[in-house]
Amino acid sequence: KEWAITKIQREILLETKQRYQEKYLQRIIETTTEYFQVITDGRFTNVFFPDGTNTFQVITEDELMFTVQELSQGTINQLYVALRLAISKVMAKTHRFPFILDDAFVHFDEKRTERMMEVLNRIGKDQQVILFSCKLDVKQACEKLGFPMLEMYHSIQY
Repeated sequence: KEWAITKIQREILLETKQRYQEKYLQRIIETTTEYFQVITDGRFTNVFFPDGTNTFQVITEDELMFTVQELSQGTINQLYVALRLAISKVMAKTHRFPFILDDAFVHFDEKRTERMMEVLNRIGKDQQVILFSCKLDVKQACEKLGFPMLEMYHSIQY
């Protein structure tokens, strides 16, 4: 009986995964690629999702292909944030949740941060974005774009 229940659950899960991929995956890939292009200032032109045998892969403007393991930590973070934003955007059409980021730009330089904030500005027109950060360049980019901010200072006493 337990084996039959487990087998049915597995089949339902696989069927749900297949339906999700058919319905959302292509839009998530396209949106991830769009955001990744903006965040990297066009250095990367395409993103390929894992297909069972390969991991994430990206193509540069020079048409060179790299696996995610071959990218710098900053570029990996950019790809991860682009993927999260894409999933959020695609799912926001059905489920209206705020998009929350907590110091997601730790490995971003000032230019990457500015481009990322432009992407968040676009997203913020359709979806609430909540951003936590301790980085000065994030604060400055928010000020430049006129984002409402709440500054909190917390001192720890030992």
